[in-house]
Amino acid sequence: MKELNEGYVPNEIRDKYKGGVSVGLEDKRKEAYRPPTPPKYVAYSGQGMSMGGIQGVGLSVNKNAGGLPTVDESKPKTTI
Repeated sequence: MKELNEGYVPNEIRDKYKGGVSVGLEDKRKEAYRPPTPPKYVAYSGQGMSMGGIQGVGLSVNKNAGGLPTVDESKPKTTI
């Protein structure tokens, strides 16, 4: 810290960065800490558009089967 306060880069830092490095210090110990203001968040307010203009089609749910979707046994199946 003494070297930094005197304006010199300490050997530990100088040896690590062979290309050179500069360090500047400001004494702010007497100032009260003020956290940075959070960025203004603006939620997306636009509309979504399908590139093909096709509306999605959902699967029907068989309420009598405990809310499970109807399975077409003639088509291939997988487990996720």
